Amino acid sequence: MTPNTFDPEAFRSHFPHLEELVHLASCSQGAFSREVNYALTNLTRSLHLHGAPWGEWMVEVERLRTEFAAFINTTPDHIAIVPSASAGAYQIASAFEWDGAKLLTSAIEFPSVGQVFQAQKPNGAEISFIDDSQAALEADIWASQMTQATKLVSVPLVSYHNGDMPDVRNIIQESQEYGAATFVDAYQGAGVVPIDVQDLDCDYLVTGTLKYLLGLAGVAFLYVKDVTRAERSPEFTGWFGRQNPFGFDPQDTSYPLEARRYEGGTPSVPSVYASLAGLRLIESIDQHQGFKHVMSLREYAADELTHAGFDISQPHNPDRRGPQVAVRLADPNGAAEALAVEGVATAPRNDVLRLSLHYYTTQTDIDRAVAALQKVA
Repeated sequence: MTPNTFDPEAFRSHFPHLEELVHLASCSQGAFSREVNYALTNLTRSLHLHGAPWGEWMVEVERLRTEFAAFINTTPDHIAIVPSASAGAYQIASAFEWDGAKLLTSAIEFPSVGQVFQAQKPNGAEISFIDDSQAALEADIWASQMTQATKLVSVPLVSYHNGDMPDVRNIIQESQEYGAATFVDAYQGAGVVPIDVQDLDCDYLVTGTLKYLLGLAGVAFLYVKDVTRAERSPEFTGWFGRQNPFGFDPQDTSYPLEARRYEGGTPSVPSVYASLAGLRLIESIDQHQGFKHVMSLREYAADELTHAGFDISQPHNPDRRGPQVAVRLADPNGAAEALAVEGVATAPRNDVLRLSLHYYTTQTDIDRAVAALQKVA
């Protein structure tokens, strides 16, 4: 699909409910579009008309694989469809023989992914951990933690906690100097932050569809640059991880020589329908222009909140800021509940209230959110 030039109001028109709701929670769940609603209606129609239309559903699965591959500038054979980012992280973490080798991660890792890596300790993985979240943004800090024993380096594209963006490209380059494979969790950015895996040059990348990609939970993507880099075949597997899934042979463990080898059981068909609709909506616009729009609003939101007297968690370097503003509050959960009553959706995490921005966000949304936060905080 050839993207059009970006028109924020035109994009926003796909979300009629945003006339009533200020949706600043895309880092948790993206806004619900008309297209996703139509897609789920089409799924229901297929059930009513055909009962069990597996052929039709599998066509949609492969369309989703193909379109996401193009979205990150790769080919479908490099994409596995998995149920979650955690499942994708496990497939990669368990693909290596550790035996004392090091796995480098950090405090800005999303807990679910980080916990998958920590669970490799009984298998012999030695975990190197950067515990300073601000230091974890800088490539030289990562390089200082690497040795020839480092086998895998995991860094998020965007921090889930406050939206900070580490220097991923240079961290990957430093990892390559030590011969380490690289794993990028792009869940907090994919959909607003442009991704080109050829330019990024990571070995693995995982992301899911319920957040900025505007779909639903139950579908995630695992990008694999080279399946031969792994040292072990996946033990967590299933019929979709076979060379011939519809051969129905319980003794067949033939793994495809492509990323599909990391797949397991039946994908969530409703999530596939919804995710394809959300992805196509994002593909319809120029992502680089959309990202500029988001980052302009991000700075506007941070300035307005600061002028209103709120404490913002953000790095001094603007290049390290992502599509989210994190406000430090004594009771983020209570503030989020009070804001919901005011028609403002946010996402609290630990000590911060996260306000995440998307292509459909406007200055009016931010103004309404700041005024509501002043009222309830």
